[in-house]
Amino acid sequence: MEPRIPAVRASSQTYNVDLAREVLLEKDGIQVSATRDRLGAFVRIEADAGPLVSLEDLLEALKEAGITTGVRPDKVKAALDPSRLGSEQLVAWGKQPRPGEDGRLEYVVGGEKVATPADGEDLGRIDYRAQSQTISVKKGTLLVRRIPPTAGAEGVNVHGQTVAPPVSRDVKLPKGKNTEIDAEGLNLYAEIDGLVSQAGGLVSVSPVMDVRGDVDFSVGNIDFHGSVNIGGTVLVDFEVKAQDDITIGGVVEGARIMAGGNLKINRGVQGGGKARLQAGGCLSASFLNNAVAAAEDVVINGPILHSRVHANNSVTTTGGKGVIAGGKVSARFLIDCTALGTELGARTEVEVGQAPELREKINAVQQQMKKMEGQLARILPAFEQLRKAREELGENFPEEHRASLENAEHTVEVWQKQMAALEEQRSALLEEDEKHRRAEVLVRGEVYPGVTVRIYDAVLSVQNAIKFVRFCRDSEGAVTALPLG
Repeated sequence: MEPRIPAVRASSQTYNVDLAREVLLEKDGIQVSATRDRLGAFVRIEADAGPLVSLEDLLEALKEAGITTGVRPDKVKAALDPSRLGSEQLVAWGKQPRPGEDGRLEYVVGGEKVATPADGEDLGRIDYRAQSQTISVKKGTLLVRRIPPTAGAEGVNVHGQTVAPPVSRDVKLPKGKNTEIDAEGLNLYAEIDGLVSQAGGLVSVSPVMDVRGDVDFSVGNIDFHGSVNIGGTVLVDFEVKAQDDITIGGVVEGARIMAGGNLKINRGVQGGGKARLQAGGCLSASFLNNAVAAAEDVVINGPILHSRVHANNSVTTTGGKGVIAGGKVSARFLIDCTALGTELGARTEVEVGQAPELREKINAVQQQMKKMEGQLARILPAFEQLRKAREELGENFPEEHRASLENAEHTVEVWQKQMAALEEQRSALLEEDEKHRRAEVLVRGEVYPGVTVRIYDAVLSVQNAIKFVRFCRDSEGAVTALPLG
């Protein structure tokens, strides 16, 4: 087994020297090697040459191999110990370069830090709405602070050469609508009074519309380029549209509600078969009854009854009454509920992992790759013939064939790059498809007969009541019910 090289500590971080080695010198029973990054050097003395090798011989071999920095005399002397003959001994190591700190963003409201992305965290995941119900700010409020990157410190390898530190990464301020960056490029401020929102990795300030009472004939339909707060109920047949978030303090009756961001209904939805709800972000409510709803995520603190619900990510019902009964509920990756169906056997469908448009994309890419492979197969033989002829004939290669060969080379290069791009696209699509295959339905209480569970391309009809189960696809691709762990 190769000896472990000690970690080199730089500042508050520790870096391990690369263990892969390269032989630099073999002479008179002495072998000198170094790690690929040249931060560590080793000697190995052949067992039968041991008695003939002196300390001066070792030092001379190191010098001849170019090992001039970081040589530890005590380690060199120890390598002469008879018990260490035949094995590699670490005798020199350099100074590891110390990385600087990458630039980062501090998400701030009114001077108080509310979120700082961890290293490597996708900045698009920072969501101001998750921090507070609403964050209203005045013009000039500091929203985000940029902390610039810091330079690292150079290191030195065993050859005495300078080793540059990794380049620190910078970040950009996430400037969205109605925000401004200061002259130094270090701070992002609100440009207007309004509601702070985040989407697509950008921070914006949106104007807010407040309706203190109900949406009725005294108010009329609402179509607003911003966020809307409604204190009361939205009555039947009225319509509320907002580019950003909508918050409703009362009930939604048979109305149409469309939010570009989150939609929060404090009391719930009594749809009467007419309610239509749509949210670009999260839809949350106390209950859904006889409604049609679609959102990125759906979180209901109570039951979903006789409704058609779809989420691009997950559907969750919470509380003791978080049952899904009647209608159809679907999500791409997860449905998590308290109970499924009713004792009376109400027909209830739940569906996860469905992504027909994704499979269409995969098929389209694969067809495109197959077509391009055929084109390459047709052109490559002639291309190889021309290239071989040019190699054999050299200066005597016919001038009229040179242009043909150059065109063929360009075509092959372009097609090969396109094939590589298609393969990368196909791999990403297949990875996404695998996530859909692993979609689940979690039931933390009773599942009644009359429930149909669909996962990806498999279906299970529940015939007998069961409790505390996780529905998923087994190794054969069939839907199975496992105990909820």
